[in-house]
Amino acid sequence: MRVLERSAVFDFRDSTPDRYSTCLSAEESSWLSGFKNLDRRRQSINARLCLKYLFLLQMDSHVADSLVHITEEELNHFPAWLYREISLVADESSTGRRFTWCGAAYPGFSVSVSHSQTMCGASIAKGRGVGMDVESIAERSTGFYRTYFSDAERAWVEVYSSSMDAAWLFTILWSLKECGLKMAASGQGFSNLPHVEILRFPDLESLIEIYESRAFRLDPIRFSVDLHGITGLDSLDCELTGGPKQVVTVARQST
Repeated sequence: MRVLERSAVFDFRDSTPDRYSTCLSAEESSWLSGFKNLDRRRQSINARLCLKYLFLLQMDSHVADSLVHITEEELNHFPAWLYREISLVADESSTGRRFTWCGAAYPGFSVSVSHSQTMCGASIAKGRGVGMDVESIAERSTGFYRTYFSDAERAWVEVYSSSMDAAWLFTILWSLKECGLKMAASGQGFSNLPHVEILRFPDLESLIEIYESRAFRLDPIRFSVDLHGITGLDSLDCELTGGPKQVVTVARQST
């Protein structure tokens, strides 16, 4: 089975709560049973379903690398027992997660999942790290921006906030940093996010295309960024989709 670099998003707002819980592996069910917040549990189930669907799509050699918007009809294409053969749980021995297929680790294979409100997503890659982040736009306090963003990052936002909302621009930077940390080695958790700095910023014209989208846009814009503060990772190849209220960022190690 060849591994493609592919990402997916799924909006589960109209789906039946926990409808896909039968698609979880025994290990996933055990891990998620500890979630006291039912909304968080539902988000995690659907994000994993996106990942499982992407992985099984590899069986079709005619499917090209792309970002796909999954529908419930498409999710029902594969039976629950096959979904259960794929598992993603937190790895207590590291800051990452453990991915298995038919009970065994899949070598050289990177995965990432994320969710916000009713939007969830997943991304897969072979031979290089991948990070995905789904974020809803929200205004934060001045102290928050001062803590998590450098002088240069705040200056960049200030320059372009005449064209786009400042909270939206800060969210893009936050999302890029979070994607980088998701693919970082053990020990570089999210507590290090204030120490990660974007050095080369996204192209303004490309960002405006997403920001001015009235609906959630699936056709991604692509750009590269340089960053500082993550050991062994200083450049990312990025994709950005979404709209003015919610964005999805996928970043992979530059080759």
